[in-house]
Amino acid sequence: MLIDELIDLALAKGGNERVLDVRAGLGYTCVRLEQGCGLAYTFRHELGGCCSVLGEAGSLIGREAADLIPWIKSQNRLKAAIGLATINAVLNDAGTDWDKGNVFKAFNLTKDDTFGMVGDFVPLLKQIKKMTNNIYVFEQEVEEGSGLYSSED
Repeated sequence: MLIDELIDLALAKGGNERVLDVRAGLGYTCVRLEQGCGLAYTFRHELGGCCSVLGEAGSLIGREAADLIPWIKSQNRLKAAIGLATINAVLNDAGTDWDKGNVFKAFNLTKDDTFGMVGDFVPLLKQIKKMTNNIYVFEQEVEEGSGLYSSED
């Protein structure tokens, strides 16, 4: 499975890095490691009504990334976000060619191209709509008439 390959890659590349900071926000979760930083979407509406969403809160700083990376497979949506943010921090290579210039130019889209993305990232979508007319956005929660596709479509 792709998720297992991501876990293995992240563990091999940076599993021994130390966690310097973790921030769980209303929109995104951030993990800062010794060599990088990563983000993941926070599914805040799926965290439940309990005031203790994460039993490990307060004990993450100083742990190895290898402790948090497997959390991506957790049923606890906050743990999964922390796991993905940790993977993104490990795999986020600074200084690549993608760091220079406008990422939308790298897409090289034409009006006839079809573009698909997972997640309704509105700021990105505004730019993509200027480049092509054929856009598919897959979102977990879809309101009727939104033009988005559910994960079941």
